[in-house]
Amino acid sequence: MTRRQRHALALLAFAVVVGISLSASAGYGQDALTWLHHLPAGDVVGHFFVFGGLAAAVTWGLGPSRWRAWAGLLTLAALVDEVAQLGLPNRTFAWTDLGAGLAGIWLAAWAIGRRAAGFHPR
Repeated sequence: MTRRQRHALALLAFAVVVGISLSASAGYGQDALTWLHHLPAGDVVGHFFVFGGLAAAVTWGLGPSRWRAWAGLLTLAALVDEVAQLGLPNRTFAWTDLGAGLAGIWLAAWAIGRRAAGFHPR
């Protein structure tokens, strides 16, 4: 995959997550996510995997050697997204959602960064 394609992947992943957030804030797509809320801790698990997937795509796409910088920027984005929910009628702020999102971000960015640095667990 070329550098341009990796950058496009990172941008696409970011756009998808922003789209999900904006749709949820506007009250769209709630029916599509009801199955997730029926799972034990489904919303929390969803936050972990959505933000973790975003972090993996961004870190791999924009430069794994700078994984801490990408994780830091995505942490700010996750904070803004979750805190903004305090003022939105269709959304609910939850510390557990924020924690799961941040855990996904840092774990995925760390894993991609370590893998790119040549760390291969045996």
